[in-house]
Amino acid sequence: MSGIGFVVLAHENPAHLARLARRLHPGRVFLHLDARRDLRPFAPVLALPHVSGVERVPICWAGFSIVDATMNLVRAALADAAVEHIVLLSGACYPIRPVERLSEFLAAGDGCHVAALPLSCEATPDLMRAIEHRYFFDWDRFPAGIMARRAARVACDRVLPKRGGPPGGLVPHFGSQWWAMSRPCARLVLDHYETDAALVRYYRRAMAPDEHFVQTIVANSAYGRTAPTAAYRGSDSFGEAPLHHIRLTMDESSARQGSKPAWVDVATELDLLRSSGKFFVRKIRHAHQTDLIDRELLGVDARSGGPR
Repeated sequence: MSGIGFVVLAHENPAHLARLARRLHPGRVFLHLDARRDLRPFAPVLALPHVSGVERVPICWAGFSIVDATMNLVRAALADAAVEHIVLLSGACYPIRPVERLSEFLAAGDGCHVAALPLSCEATPDLMRAIEHRYFFDWDRFPAGIMARRAARVACDRVLPKRGGPPGGLVPHFGSQWWAMSRPCARLVLDHYETDAALVRYYRRAMAPDEHFVQTIVANSAYGRTAPTAAYRGSDSFGEAPLHHIRLTMDESSARQGSKPAWVDVATELDLLRSSGKFFVRKIRHAHQTDLIDRELLGVDARSGGPR
């Protein structure tokens, strides 16, 4: 387990986050906390001996800031020579299979668990819109930023042509934000982020680049030959994560945005989680749910964990 670096994006629920971190022990945990949030409530989790905080950036939904934060995590994990595999989680994730089995699973594979679906105007027009148009979601962190980025989007659509594919002749790909990589694969992605200014500039103007940037780099590399291919299911496509069980739902905004991840009701979905074959579940937030997972799926005392 010492060979896994869990890189975690979080912004809320410090109690659940601390419990998640303990359950991931003895793996190393690298934690990014949204710079727009008060750090003080997260002091207990940052004090855990196997947890390291990384440089914080302000996160905006659907903005490239999520990629920036993720790459800060990857850089920190790669700086630890003992890390052989990197697994991306959110602060609302939780394991549903013993993490020791994940270590065996990753060691037996080729090191690439990044779902990637090739995009085209003909086959995936709704997903292509995320890169054809120019978006400015990271402006949301500024006063009146939402109005400004909407106006900028409209102005660009009126005076500029749609964008072509990413620079360098790369075939654009899409997939779930949540992935796992071997150390060499993660190094490849980080090298692109740090040296390919044109590619970074291109995806800074995409919508939800956390579902495009890493996926495109991996799919166009030697690792793309063995990366799992995501099935195209319209707006449901991002639910196909290699290691995560993600429940999708429709709400009042779904007519415009499509289905989206939902909070999981463990009590009614326990059998589904047990049979999913996944290692993690997305969108858990209450202690009674993690108690149930610990007891029924992980076979451990709900009060136990890693170091306290």
